[in-house]
Amino acid sequence: MSIGTTIKKLRRERDMTQEQLAEYLGISACAISQWECDRTAPDISQIPLLVRIFGVTSDELLGISDLNKEADVERLSQEISELIRVGKHREGFELSEKAHRMYPDNYKLMYTYSLNFTYVYYDKSFPNDKKKKILAECTKLLESMMAGCTDDDLRQKAMSHIIWMYRESGQIDKAKEMVRKFPRMLNSYEFLRTTVLTGDELIEAHTDLLYYGLIQHLVNAMLRNYKDSSGKRVFTSSESCELHKKQIAMLKLLFENGDLGFYFGESFESHLYVAQYYANLKDCENTLMYLEGAADAAVSYFRDYYRKDYTHTSLLLKGVTVSGKQTWYQSNDNDAAKLLSEMKKGKYDFIRTDERFTAIEEKLAPFAGKWE
Repeated sequence: MSIGTTIKKLRRERDMTQEQLAEYLGISACAISQWECDRTAPDISQIPLLVRIFGVTSDELLGISDLNKEADVERLSQEISELIRVGKHREGFELSEKAHRMYPDNYKLMYTYSLNFTYVYYDKSFPNDKKKKILAECTKLLESMMAGCTDDDLRQKAMSHIIWMYRESGQIDKAKEMVRKFPRMLNSYEFLRTTVLTGDELIEAHTDLLYYGLIQHLVNAMLRNYKDSSGKRVFTSSESCELHKKQIAMLKLLFENGDLGFYFGESFESHLYVAQYYANLKDCENTLMYLEGAADAAVSYFRDYYRKDYTHTSLLLKGVTVSGKQTWYQSNDNDAAKLLSEMKKGKYDFIRTDERFTAIEEKLAPFAGKWE
């Protein structure tokens, strides 16, 4: 049946007039009549209201079978994931919002919608009033997931993400309360499974813990420049520069063969930060050296890792195979394009005619573009 025919059937089964249904929805009885004659259809924002009024699922209202719904949810999830992966965060969020409106009772899409909201939350072009409205909506969605979702993995993800929601909405006590519900790091899945596995499974567990957990946390945590209780930054700008240098040195120590793989991005960002610092000081040699380092990281990533399966050779992670096809990016502009854009700024005018500066631009040009 069409959605109009379904609405007519459900309305009559409940002895409800078109006028009564229209009043519940805040629209005209004529609009209801148009739906039931299949001349028009309800706006997607009205689906949740109709679901509640008739006491049915959105699937029943839309005439969707479980099999079709499962396939459609999976298709939408993959499309959203791919948009976010290549840095098209606004488009990914908009599709996740649309998908949630289509299937408002699907927990996977509830979580996807709430998670992808974080990508546009810090977008200055995104309207503030809309941000506040969506923040409140997503908080309620995650709370409903924690109350009703039976999938342990999804429930835990909802619990984890709602901490951010509570923090951003000023509900700090709720955020702290939720944090206390999680085990300490040493009691986490990643640590505990290394105590019960053996052989190849144990090697894989230790590798995952090190590669995707400990190293990633360390390279990010060492660059945090928090404010103390008085509002003062813990590190000065020169100290932050030294911390970025330490990160570069640590990555070289861990990946002595230059096979950074997943961590090429961290190397690129730290080299760029240090180059910016020295450019502000008009330090020619250091600015060029760290711009060259950033360019090397960007080009090496394309050459050795981008959209490829890659096996590490450095001692600590020897034999670990990862895929550049699954790397996620902060924006749709690739690192070569970002660096070329940075180098156009006036702060680099003092070295613009230097041969090394020109060589960097020429090295980056063939790779600059968008992530696919």
